[in-house]
Amino acid sequence: MIQVLKVLASCRSEETSTAIRQALADAKDIRIDYRNGAIADVLQEFNAGRRIDLMILDVDLAADSELQQLTELIGSAPEQLPIIATGPNASVDRIRLLMRLGLADFVPQPIVQQDLVSSLPLARRQAARAAGARPHGGAVIAVTRAVGGMGASTFAVNAANALANDKRNPRKVCLIDLDIQHGLASLYLDISSPVGVTDCTVDPRKLDASLLHSVATRHEAGFDVLSAPEGIAAIDELTTEGLRVLFDVARDEYDVLIVDMPPSWVDWWEAVIETTDCMVMVTQMTIAALRRTRDMIDALKGIGYGGLPLHIVCNRFE
Repeated sequence: MIQVLKVLASCRSEETSTAIRQALADAKDIRIDYRNGAIADVLQEFNAGRRIDLMILDVDLAADSELQQLTELIGSAPEQLPIIATGPNASVDRIRLLMRLGLADFVPQPIVQQDLVSSLPLARRQAARAAGARPHGGAVIAVTRAVGGMGASTFAVNAANALANDKRNPRKVCLIDLDIQHGLASLYLDISSPVGVTDCTVDPRKLDASLLHSVATRHEAGFDVLSAPEGIAAIDELTTEGLRVLFDVARDEYDVLIVDMPPSWVDWWEAVIETTDCMVMVTQMTIAALRRTRDMIDALKGIGYGGLPLHIVCNRFE
């Protein structure tokens, strides 16, 4: 795994350079080299064979010439090199075009610290893949559905049971129910617990292995469960920061995390996907379900996760 992330920041103004420095000031494992904003100079860095783990490019996407240069740069960049663009007045259509071409993320200007910091985990994963390394810790399998009622929770429960009880290769498994408004995993497993997944993320600074295991419920089938809250919880009880810490801790404690995702995309959805090793999308052979499945696949590609290993499970198929 890459210990120090080497960042090349190409900035058109001192204001942007300062904003990037301030946003990443607390990241001790990042070293940033700044350039004057000319994409031609960035291309020379590739030709010189210098190691670059992440690029941050300050561009004006309203200018056709700069859009074209950035498009060519993405095409010329080494495979798996994450590129984050930043700029003012960017249209949604142009951002989506660049995402489809392989841009890792876009941060609007003026730069907000959290927006840039939130882009780093994906960049780290792509940089790790480029270096031939695998992110540390257990595997994460996200289970989602095209629409509600597809049988995704049933699949997640049975997958956790199968992996935990594989006689040839038993794993230490935790089932995490992130469908906090309609979670059914505890019902299917006949679990009643006053604590669950939201209790792990109340204060991410206090979350450690001891707290995680005190909140998880051990099922007699041989795996742990982080339940959704009893009743209906507010969707914002889970936060992006809290989930990132939760997965950092949980991956060190378990061989496999099975994550039952909510049926709708929420603010913290991408915090889970960025740490996911593969996704299982459960659907059925109906027009509505298949159309929604296609939409979800396109949406994943649109936000830069087109390369995520994806398995389509067709439930109730005869």
